[in-house]
Amino acid sequence: MKKRLSLIILLTIFLLMPINVFASADLNLSCDKETTLSKDKNVYCVLTCNSDEEIGLIAGRIDLPKGIEIESIKTNADWQGNTEENTFMIVSAKTQTDLIEIATFKLKTNGKYDGKAFVKIRKAVYDTSDFVEHKFDDVETTINVKASPVARYTTPVLIGVGVVVVIAGIIVFIIKKKKK
Repeated sequence: MKKRLSLIILLTIFLLMPINVFASADLNLSCDKETTLSKDKNVYCVLTCNSDEEIGLIAGRIDLPKGIEIESIKTNADWQGNTEENTFMIVSAKTQTDLIEIATFKLKTNGKYDGKAFVKIRKAVYDTSDFVEHKFDDVETTINVKASPVARYTTPVLIGVGVVVVIAGIIVFIIKKKKK
């Protein structure tokens, strides 16, 4: 009887103990690998989230190399968002779970950057339906960027012209000095 009572008490204690359930959400950023970003071609990056909890807000920072910036942000029908100085905040009136396509970022360049560029989302957070803030892991991807031909050669040409002007000025100065 004592053994049975002890077993019932022990079982009751285990059933009454709170169980911590850790929910998770993963952020993903994918950019069009087939398109090379240039002055006349944009690249689109899609932000998605896979979550087992209800999410109603996502915010974070997009790190881009100098010369590349966000031209616009397009959200799906359930989300609204904006960007300012490479930060973004996207909100939904109805919380969602599972795989969520949140927004598409349209990137543009000033034509001066050339090569592979890293696009990184960092310090991203999300709020759940109970208004608790959680952090995402940082995510990054790469895009190809082609500088415009003018921008690629502008600096060396300007330096070359500057050197020629300085040398010509020195020669003129020396000639004038010798004539006196």
